[in-house]
Amino acid sequence: MFLNKTAFLDSGTINVCHEEVIEEERLSYKQALKNLKSMRREGCQVLAMDYFDRGTCLYLCAAAELDMTPDNNYLFILAHWSRKIFLSGQVNGTEKVNCSQYLFGLQETHCPHSKLLQPAKQHLIVKNYINVTSAGSGQRHEHSLDEDYFHSYASDAVSVLANSVALLIEDDPSSTYHFSNARVVNSYLAKINSTDFPSEMARDAHNVSFNDLHNVRSGSMMVYLHQYSGDKLGFTSQQLFRYNWETFQNGSMKNTTNFKEFKSNFKFIERLARESCGWNDFIRTLLRMPDLDCQKVNLIFTFSVIIFFIILVVVVAVVGFRYVNHQQMKRQMFLDEPLMELKQRLADIEVPRDRVSVNRKLGEGAFGIVLGGEVQLKNQWIPCALKSLRDTASNSEKCTFLSEATLMRQFKHSNIVCLLAVSTQEEPFYAIMEMCLHGDLKTYLISRRVHAREPGEFSASLPTTLTNFAIDIAKGLEYLHGVKYIHRDVALRNCLVTDKLTIKICDFGLAREVSDKKDYYRFDRRGMLPVRWMSPEAIQYGLFTYKSDVWSYAIVLYEIVTFGKFPYGSRSNEEVCDAVKRGDTLLEHLPVDVNPLLRNLMACCWSFEHDKRPTMTEVAEELARHPGCVAACLEEAPPSQPLDYLGFRRINRDDKLRGSSGSVRSVTNSTKRPQQSVEQLNKLNSTSSHSLAAAYVASSTAAKAHANDLRGQQILQLRRNNSGLPMEAIRTASSDASMRLLSEL
Repeated sequence: MFLNKTAFLDSGTINVCHEEVIEEERLSYKQALKNLKSMRREGCQVLAMDYFDRGTCLYLCAAAELDMTPDNNYLFILAHWSRKIFLSGQVNGTEKVNCSQYLFGLQETHCPHSKLLQPAKQHLIVKNYINVTSAGSGQRHEHSLDEDYFHSYASDAVSVLANSVALLIEDDPSSTYHFSNARVVNSYLAKINSTDFPSEMARDAHNVSFNDLHNVRSGSMMVYLHQYSGDKLGFTSQQLFRYNWETFQNGSMKNTTNFKEFKSNFKFIERLARESCGWNDFIRTLLRMPDLDCQKVNLIFTFSVIIFFIILVVVVAVVGFRYVNHQQMKRQMFLDEPLMELKQRLADIEVPRDRVSVNRKLGEGAFGIVLGGEVQLKNQWIPCALKSLRDTASNSEKCTFLSEATLMRQFKHSNIVCLLAVSTQEEPFYAIMEMCLHGDLKTYLISRRVHAREPGEFSASLPTTLTNFAIDIAKGLEYLHGVKYIHRDVALRNCLVTDKLTIKICDFGLAREVSDKKDYYRFDRRGMLPVRWMSPEAIQYGLFTYKSDVWSYAIVLYEIVTFGKFPYGSRSNEEVCDAVKRGDTLLEHLPVDVNPLLRNLMACCWSFEHDKRPTMTEVAEELARHPGCVAACLEEAPPSQPLDYLGFRRINRDDKLRGSSGSVRSVTNSTKRPQQSVEQLNKLNSTSSHSLAAAYVASSTAAKAHANDLRGQQILQLRRNNSGLPMEAIRTASSDASMRLLSEL
């Protein structure tokens, strides 16, 4: 109402931007300076103070130091009772604002007289008046609130205290002698609290009324412009505004406002330009606080950014955590899906763990352990062997384990180990198979080798017994081939002996199904393969056919007649691979007293051309016609078994295999030829340019190379002779001719 209305009311309201309440006695110059800095920072321009002389002087000195003057659009509104420090008329010296006694040494350092005058040279003073009605005359008198009003409170307070003392003495005259007594004090306080202030003006012995000045019904507030008019005039006053108010008995109020015309060089202050906070100004707009200072704007922005990033980090962390969990669940479901499918396929032979009794350990391997025990099937406990996985087995290993069990349950043959049940509801998983009392055939023969060498008839060494072993294995493979499966791991260790000396083939971890259209299986990934039992096409090209099992079966015959001798002896796996690719076989390692018919049969099974090898049906029939052809051929020294007697070697699709001239040839390159199939392998063997000598490794000496070439030609000639004969011709071949061929080798 005192300022430029157009400039200050554009926003619609004028708000208190800063409020500080400090008692004048406790106010210091430093505190006044601090408050003014806060007000200036918050955009305050009109500064109203309710202080006497000392407080006013401290704030004016602080304003002078901060240049918060009317020229800089700052205006002070002061209380009427501080007007004495502003001198009027001509005075000695230059002092126009009398603050020396309050500022002490501050005027010399912070606000000299000339500078102290600047914030005060134009300010407003507010003075309040009240109109009271005299009870006696009924006339209204105007009194200055600050000069004539407050003394009435003091006089009435004294009246109340004196009236209470009179009432106390009236009740107990002796109380004046015991005024410090607690009973007297409490009685005195009770008299004070019971004093009544009736609205009537009448007095009696027990009532006290207000002074006439308290009967206020109306009043006014006047605003004066107090400005410095020169050294001769000093500070002069001019009324700018009068605000009248009046109350009525019903509680209503009437307000009137009068502006007075005045002639003066008074300059209305202008609204200060808002300090720009740069691109943070949008916060002022967002909060609808256009006068918010930049420090607070920047603080709000910084705090908002921090909160935003905290929320962002939390959201990203939560979303990321949920995403990772979701992906892990999806991955786990993906991994569990084939596992659950395999379990479902085996559900009909699933038995609970309480129907399985484990009582001994039979063996241990890379997959886990084999346990002995019993299983309850159809209310009857049956001896069994339990193949179990490790507790730490991965999903892939579990799937492989159950895949083998799924495969085994399809086989129903007297020479194939029978899968009785599975137990997969708890870990470790169990594949429950029929019990083969004597364990694997390799261990069975090795452990009885000493007895077989002793004179007398020992059942394990009888030719008929060994031949029956060979026939059982051949019949088991014949059955597998009949149901379109290749075993790929035919070895003596994978043949189990029952209590009735029947042989059953086990371990179908490498078994693969073939179709009518494609009667071979191509191995094209990393894996462990039994290279000492593998055929040339399997080693060199990764191709497995029924005839690959026939090659491995001949190795098994070698193991039987030698009672578990390790194939290829002390040669390394790499040397074995190179030898087999060159066409070398175990014929040269067979004992001299091996039955010639069996020797010829094994030579046919080891034909380099796989299609020249007999079928397992033909082998079984041939052995059945000669019950004693498989006889033990034991050497004086027992066979040495290396620790890694399984003879596994990791074969990769990119392994390098050496050719005839010592050059390096890659399996991967071989498989990249346009669909090199079994038929192409047949053509490869039938071409005149292909000779076994071309597969030899170049030696450092010509003599060794010549010896190898000669031996290779002889073996090739033997193979060609045998492969060209029908099975009947092999059966009728004389032992002398066979021995002659052997001696030539």
